Amino acid sequence: MYTHLFGLRCLPFEASVHADQTFESNAVKEATGRIRHLVEGRGIGMVTGEAGCGKTTACRIVTNKLHVGHFKVIYVSLSTGSVLDTLNTISAELGLPSFHRRAGAWKAIREQITRLGVESRKHPILIFDEAHLLRSEVIENL
Repeated sequence: MYTHLFGLRCLPFEASVHADQTFESNAVKEATGRIRHLVEGRGIGMVTGEAGCGKTTACRIVTNKLHVGHFKVIYVSLSTGSVLDTLNTISAELGLPSFHRRAGAWKAIREQITRLGVESRKHPILIFDEAHLLRSEVIENL
């Protein structure tokens, strides 16, 4: 209905919309600039803002423009579980199996991150979308 009425090619608020087809508001442009700065400086940071202001969109815009040969994006969305659940999500993003113990997961993740940097010369980028939902125990362990 909306696509026909407004002459759109796809539904405007779907997560499946390609990042190149999104509207970059001033808030999204600012967040995109901050995220790019973190990527270039290989830093750690946090992007905050009201719900619906474009934080996830900004992450998608930046990560879609990264060269896949130079960066490995590890995207964790809506992680409300335990430390082991979060580590297993990171493991899955890295192509690793699930683990039953934290120590095994940590070791495998560290080894894979090292392998990425040394052998593949890829810089890992870890993104926690909706990080405010992370348990304190998870944040402390990270």
